[in-house]
Amino acid sequence: MDTAKFDAVYQDGGVLPPDLPGLGIDVNEGVLGEPVAVWGE
Repeated sequence: MDTAKFDAVYQDGGVLPPDLPGLGIDVNEGVLGEPVAVWGE
């Protein structure tokens, strides 16, 4: 099961980040389990 998805756009030997929150990384929180620590509220 994938932890996250990132559909990168490759151009001229580099990666172009999308204009999306979190740089376009879509995290599958269901596979991460409970957090080890939490800061703030």
